[in-house]
Amino acid sequence: MAGRGPAFDRRFFELVLAAREALPPGTRGIVLDAPSIPEWGGRFLAIYELAPIPVVAGTARPQPGWVTLVYGRPWPPGWKLLRALPGGALLTPS
Repeated sequence: MAGRGPAFDRRFFELVLAAREALPPGTRGIVLDAPSIPEWGGRFLAIYELAPIPVVAGTARPQPGWVTLVYGRPWPPGWKLLRALPGGALLTPS
C-alpha cells in the first residue's frame, strides 16, 4: 500500500472495502461522513471503490435510498445502525 492513496490511513481503506460488501440491496448513494480524511486520498478513493454508486462527502441527511458511511467519529443519535464496520458504520436515518 505504500505510495498509494490509502497508505495514509489503512483503516479507512478497510472501511471502504467493507462498506462495499455491506451495502443494502438497492442503495442509491452514499454520504461519506469522514471529516478527518483528506479529499485527495479519501473521498476520491471512496468514489472509485464504491462506483457505480454515487458518493458525496459531508454530514447532510441522506436522500431516500441513500446511506451514510461514518468514519472516525460517533454517529448522530437516533440513527439506525445498518452495519458496524472497521472504524465506522453504515447508517440510515430512523
